[in-house]
Amino acid sequence: MKNNEFKELVDQNLSGLVWDERKRQKVLHALSEEEKPVKKFSATFILIAAILCISVAALAAGLVFSKKVDAVQLADSALEQKYGITPAMQTYFTREVVGEGNNATVTYKGMNEFAYVLGDYTVAIKDGKAETAWSRDGEDTAGGFDADAWGTEQLTEMMRINKETFGMEPFRSKAIAIAASHGIEETAGSKLSEEEKEALRSLQQKESEAAEKAAKLSIPEMETIGREAVAVRYAFNQDQIDHLACLEENGWYLLLGEEKIPCYEFWFYLGYDEDGYEGEEGKGIYYVAVNVETGVVEDLEYESDLSGNG
Repeated sequence: MKNNEFKELVDQNLSGLVWDERKRQKVLHALSEEEKPVKKFSATFILIAAILCISVAALAAGLVFSKKVDAVQLADSALEQKYGITPAMQTYFTREVVGEGNNATVTYKGMNEFAYVLGDYTVAIKDGKAETAWSRDGEDTAGGFDADAWGTEQLTEMMRINKETFGMEPFRSKAIAIAASHGIEETAGSKLSEEEKEALRSLQQKESEAAEKAAKLSIPEMETIGREAVAVRYAFNQDQIDHLACLEENGWYLLLGEEKIPCYEFWFYLGYDEDGYEGEEGKGIYYVAVNVETGVVEDLEYESDLSGNG
């Protein structure tokens, strides 16, 4: 994630957009990182990262995911199985989890200007079984970006265009026009005032200090857990494990969610400057929040970061 993307998040009006927990945390993180210079991966850093990659098989027995992470994994699998929505495609959605474990509801909402055309996917988990529905079920998705409802055909093309051009035209303007034809106007919202930014900075600082004070695990110990979590959850091969990079500058203490769980969040990168990864699968950013007291993986999310190249 680049500094210009941080600033875009900070300057958007929180009340004018659909914000999930991930985006709330991004804003808080962005406010504390605005003035930090961007650092590139060095060859020495990549060598150290490779040395730190311990065998997943040797560690897996001690890895513990929260019930929320388990619910999201089940929901992600059900979503892909029924509708073909892959983890990379989820970049265009926000995600909300209500409940946990074997009884939870996971909702994926089309993000901002794509809210109308993409609709909402809802996965209801009960007793470990998932039922998946789409708000646009039964509607015709044929016709590319001219269709009123967009499914996997359009999402696949959106990803292709993003990767090739690092932008969202022409599909963004198409989505806005289709929504407008139904009386739904895009609202950019007003920017945060300096006073509001300062209040959020103060909140982030207080929550960060509280989480750090509660820590019983060291950052290197939690990084090992985070690396293992990514490798296990996303079924990494050895090449991906060896090149998964983590910049210390992007890590931070936080209180996660409404429960205010003390965590340390890592941002792991694959397929970015100098990490040495030459494959195509799994490129992007992996956010992992590790409980600083117990080592439980409390949150885990993948963002393909299709609009940039690291």
